Amino acid sequence: MVLQGFNADGLQGFIADGLQAFGGIDRGNVWRLSEGGTPLWSWDSDVDGSNDINGVTTFGNSVYVCGEQSNVWKGTDGSLATVWKLDSSGNVVWSYDTGTRAGEGAVSIAADADFVWVGGISTNNWDGTDGTFPALWKLNASDGSLVWVWGIGSMRTQAVATAGDGTVQVAGINVYIGQPIAHKARAHKIDASGAVVWEWPTVGDPLFNRWTNVPWALAVSGADSWVGGIRQEVAGWEVAKLTNGVRVWGWQEAGVGTVRVRGLTTDGTDSWAVSEELTGFTDQVFKIGAGGAGVWSLDLGGGAVGMRGIDYDSGNVYVGGFRNQDFHVPDDFASLWKILDSDQSITWFWDSGADLYGVAQSATLGIIAVGQHGG
Repeated sequence: MVLQGFNADGLQGFIADGLQAFGGIDRGNVWRLSEGGTPLWSWDSDVDGSNDINGVTTFGNSVYVCGEQSNVWKGTDGSLATVWKLDSSGNVVWSYDTGTRAGEGAVSIAADADFVWVGGISTNNWDGTDGTFPALWKLNASDGSLVWVWGIGSMRTQAVATAGDGTVQVAGINVYIGQPIAHKARAHKIDASGAVVWEWPTVGDPLFNRWTNVPWALAVSGADSWVGGIRQEVAGWEVAKLTNGVRVWGWQEAGVGTVRVRGLTTDGTDSWAVSEELTGFTDQVFKIGAGGAGVWSLDLGGGAVGMRGIDYDSGNVYVGGFRNQDFHVPDDFASLWKILDSDQSITWFWDSGADLYGVAQSATLGIIAVGQHGG
């Protein structure tokens, strides 16, 4: 399978925003469902405080999830980027956190047979060297031990993806010191040693130093990458396709308003995106053809619906988002939908009772959904 919105079987990376501010006691949750939508088990982080599970990926029979949790319970301040490996029954195999002072948050994750890559942000220069903020952690899949940490300037990684070849790609923003408002869109390909293979946009590109598109989502297949985000300028895009780090095309939803793409997936030819509902738009799910033209779009619900996770496999699209009343069955609530790609009919929908930030479909595991549950 070649997927995204999250990583399925190691072929894609997933970004489900997160880093939300919630009051009270909230716990990060993971659910496993059958292909027919029947819940099989659930797991929560079992830590009181403000906790989110933001990203999910699978490889084989293993589930990898990441998030952030308040570390007040450890007697300090701030938050910790945290990663868990679960087995197919929802048991914790290992967990990892940065163990640093404050302000870390893990928002996206990708994996292959040997390694796990976790993207996020840090408000601390915790490596104490050159002013670089950590933006990517590489871990051993077997035991969760740290291989290396990567960062460039004040890069904040919002999405991570791997094509299963030992390399990893990241997308996010670089907030230059002294220019706190000037968020620069960035995507990088990084080799197995942590060295940058390419950066996009390149120096000299009109987009390089402009307040423009802010990336939130990423999907990868072979030499091709799809980067999704929010268009800040009239001439911008919501999804851009790159080949070897060079932009091939940019897609934007027609009409008045702005789409904020939060999740992406691809089968290597077409791509599917989900967005938050912003002024001027009601559709939240989009299919984009190989040449960059829109194929179809779908509205899943009324109100302030925020879609964060998406995956595709074998003619089906799986979408997760904020819990809301289902548009098609107004008396019911839903946060996870299975959609038939051919005619956009809804096969089933499910109410987790929580907001979902990520979804991953796997031939061996079925459907894994992650999010945050109050109480």
